[in-house]
Amino acid sequence: MSHRRKAPSGPIPAKLKAALAAKKGISKESTKTENQDPIIYPMTQSNLNAFEGNAKEIDLLNQAIKIMNTDPKQTKKILKLVDTNLKKNGVHFNSLLLKALVNQKNDNVLEAKANFQKALSKVPGSTKNNLNLNIITAMSCQLISSYYKECEDYENNYVWLKRAYMKSGGHQNMGNSMMLNQLCLLAAQLRKYPELLEFREHYLAAKPGFRANWTGFALALDLNNNTKSAVEKLSQFEEAAEGKITEKEAFENGECIFYKNDLMLKLAKNDETKLHEVLKNLEEKKKLLNDKLGYLERKAEIYVRLGDMTNATKVYRKLIHRNPDNFKYFKMLEITLGIKDDNALKYKMYSNLLKKYPLSEPCRFMPLTFIEEDSELKAYLKFYLDLYWAKGVFVSFQLLKPLFRNLKLSMKFQKLAEEICLQRLKSLQENVKNDTQSKSKLESIIRYFLSNLYLFQRNYDAALNEIQQCQYLDAESKVLEFELFQARILKHMNEFKKACELMEIARQKDNKDRFLNNKSCKYHLRANDINKAVELISMFTKNDTSYCDTGITDLHSVQNTWFLSEQAEAYSRLFEIELNKLKTSEDETERIKIAKCALQYKNLAVKRFEAVFRIYGIYKNDQHDFNSYALRRGTVQPLMHLIKWVDKIHTLPVYRRILKGMTTLVKKVPEFHQIVDTFKSPEKVFLINHSPKEIKQVAVSAPEVDDDPFGHKYDTLKNLKKIADVLIRPYFEKYDMEVSKRNRDYVLSLVINKWLENGDETQNKLLNNYEEILNKVHENGSLNFENLSFNDDLLSSMKRYLKDELTKDGFNGDNINNVLIKELIAFI
Repeated sequence: MSHRRKAPSGPIPAKLKAALAAKKGISKESTKTENQDPIIYPMTQSNLNAFEGNAKEIDLLNQAIKIMNTDPKQTKKILKLVDTNLKKNGVHFNSLLLKALVNQKNDNVLEAKANFQKALSKVPGSTKNNLNLNIITAMSCQLISSYYKECEDYENNYVWLKRAYMKSGGHQNMGNSMMLNQLCLLAAQLRKYPELLEFREHYLAAKPGFRANWTGFALALDLNNNTKSAVEKLSQFEEAAEGKITEKEAFENGECIFYKNDLMLKLAKNDETKLHEVLKNLEEKKKLLNDKLGYLERKAEIYVRLGDMTNATKVYRKLIHRNPDNFKYFKMLEITLGIKDDNALKYKMYSNLLKKYPLSEPCRFMPLTFIEEDSELKAYLKFYLDLYWAKGVFVSFQLLKPLFRNLKLSMKFQKLAEEICLQRLKSLQENVKNDTQSKSKLESIIRYFLSNLYLFQRNYDAALNEIQQCQYLDAESKVLEFELFQARILKHMNEFKKACELMEIARQKDNKDRFLNNKSCKYHLRANDINKAVELISMFTKNDTSYCDTGITDLHSVQNTWFLSEQAEAYSRLFEIELNKLKTSEDETERIKIAKCALQYKNLAVKRFEAVFRIYGIYKNDQHDFNSYALRRGTVQPLMHLIKWVDKIHTLPVYRRILKGMTTLVKKVPEFHQIVDTFKSPEKVFLINHSPKEIKQVAVSAPEVDDDPFGHKYDTLKNLKKIADVLIRPYFEKYDMEVSKRNRDYVLSLVINKWLENGDETQNKLLNNYEEILNKVHENGSLNFENLSFNDDLLSSMKRYLKDELTKDGFNGDNINNVLIKELIAFI
């Protein structure tokens, strides 16, 4: 009989476990598990079986997927099959994914997200941060990809579709061609050009009988800077398809031929031999080309590169005959004739062309840009203006605006134009024989021009006086332009209420005019009268939703950025007004009421700013469909233009304006919270209940899509760094990545980078870029309106700002004249 003691049943006591560990020489600390990413769903056989499902569950799922592929509208039938699986096995992975996908298609966003997250959390062997990809099948990857596609998350859609493609055999599986096509479109969307080239090559090998696949492969080669191979591929298809092109394919064929010629020209550069080959190709394929205007422009460009100015002149004369209002053709004609620097010959050329094309604007306008003698210039300017005044044209000032905006010529033309107008008015007063009616009309046109000129000079009183004279002359109030322009002057004088009243008078003359309605709406927003503006704009919208009484939803649907940006700025100004009231108010009850109002305006401003940012995201996403359409229709050049435009989309003026507006709002938020924190009961400010009527006035989307129409999720953001991280960083990074050195708003970039605490290296790089362009401006010795944003005073101010010295020593906005420095101080 053994004398060994029996091991006690049950768990070992902690003290005994520690003693045993110490006896073995293991420290107490080492007995702790150091697993930073624990497995949340163990890889047990039961979990694995539930994850995969039994044969019956798989069969039901396959039926649901088949219905989804053949008739996706039968969502009830699909959900019924899926729910049958989930009642027996609540964690069946593919059933949960399919249910999430169907709900996402039906806009049941919350339920779809819940099912999707539940599915991912039940993958056996997965940790909190990493999925166990080894057991996820190709079908599951494709379902996940389809879910992300419905969510318009192209990055995750691409990643999971690529996994599905690789798990199902890649390009070696010929049944993957549809998946491969989707990968091509997603790679183009995400600018993954090396991978796009690989996918396009495989897709061409799988389906070589379609021209779109050859064009797509050539485009991929072009985007990867392999122009020579792109030309070879297009030529290869042309040779194979010669004599087999049908009438239906003629347009696509012509576009692809022109694209090939474009690539050949790109490859030729200024090589004479290659340029002759490009010209020969263009002439040979002339009959097949659809774009006859593009053919002539290309031909002229090649002749100019070859130095054959005689033939280039002939082509440009043909182009001018086709379109005598294109300034570019006239400028190129000057170059090809060799008279670019000879003002006398240029004047003679434009005089002759004006006789041939009496309605051509360039023929009338261009002499104003090169006549140097003041007396001659004044005489020609008088002739130019008389042409339009005699016809009763009110837009003559807008036609001359390019000259007024030229820093070299601006003062001279402003002076001459004013002299001509005053002299003309004097002669009209002296000439009493003129018909009174025609005299009044001519006088009103001249005074309207003067009013425009004075407004351009920011001489508001003189501008207002002249436009009032115009209204006096127009006794019957037939000309709406006078009231509209008077309202514009008042707007510049910050007399928004008076401007609104005038604009309303003009609008009521024709309630069916959308332009007048929009102008009145815009002026009401500038006057912070948001409710009236929404009422006006809703006259031209559908207003057919159950959750919204106004046209706000439709304006979001049609991506109306001008209204949304104006409304966001109006809410931002109202927030600032309430904040100023909060500073002066002393009564606690009144202060809570004001703070609640300010909080609501702040959140609504943020919501509207974010709506415009989202619209720019939609613009970027919309190119996905065009990538497919352009290749099928052969319109490759428009696709290339679209790619270039989208790559700079976040530098467009409206986007920068919204970014600036968000920044102006954000800088005041910490001050608001500092004041609220001094209240006896600050939590009362954030206790707001909205009535259904209030929700219907501001709601944009259905409650299941946006359950926070008043933006209360932003209530807790107090610290400037945190606010900037959430509300500015995602949008600023897109702008920062795409904008060029020359076009960057350096004041905005400097302030945002400091708020985001991006470090000295980023700030110094900004300053170096600014200084580099500033030096170039000094070297050129000539300034234009674009160069005004680069000056030495602003550079020194930005350096002081980074050292926190800008507002010291009395350096503030009251004792400086530089607009840009005042703008920098305004952000602090």
